[in-house]
Formats: sequence, C-alpha cells, structure tokens
Amino acid sequence: MGYKLYLLDHNIRVAMVLGLVGAGGLGVELFTQMRLFHYQNAAAILLIIFAIITVIDRISASLRNDIIEGHFMSKENRLKDVLLLLIILSIALLSLFLYLLISKGYPMV
Repeated sequence: MGYKLYLLDHNIRVAMVLGLVGAGGLGVELFTQMRLFHYQNAAAILLIIFAIITVIDRISASLRNDIIEGHFMSKENRLKDVLLLLIILSIALLSLFLYLLISKGYPMV
C-alpha cells in the first residue's frame, strides 16, 4: 500500500515537470498561468499540488506505521482505517472529477 502511494506521489511530481517542459500533464496549467502572468493562479496551483503531495505522504506514513505495528484493520482501529481508506478514495475521485471538468473546457477559477 505504501509503495502504491509512493508511486502516486511520484507520478504527480513527474506530471507537473512534464507539463512544464511542454509534454502535457499537471504542469501545463501551471505553465499557462505563469505565461499569462496570472501569478495568483499559479501560486494556487502550486499550493494545491503541495497539499496533495503532503496528504499522500502523511497517509502513506500512517499506513506504513499501522501495518508494521500490526494495527491495520484491527478491531480497535477499524473505524480509523476505514475512514483513512475513504479519504484516499475521495482524493482519487476528486482528482478524476477535476480532470473531467478541465478536459471539457470549463473555465478555471
């Protein structure tokens, strides 16, 4: 599980860098906003990417710690673990929703 979250974190960072060099990805919107001198939008995009990477890193550390100590999905931690998995799922669904929203050409705020 931790390795998969690491891959997600890595792929987000790579997508941003690829967009900055013109190959598509998350960095395209960041590069476009910087090219249009919309620095507030560019800063917001950077903060969102930073927040997503930080959340993924914290979730990964928490899951790794619980798995190593043998507390993952135990009776006393089952509610916490289910909530953690729901948070991961909601982040993935939110990312998909935002991608679909952007790809349909709706204006970004």
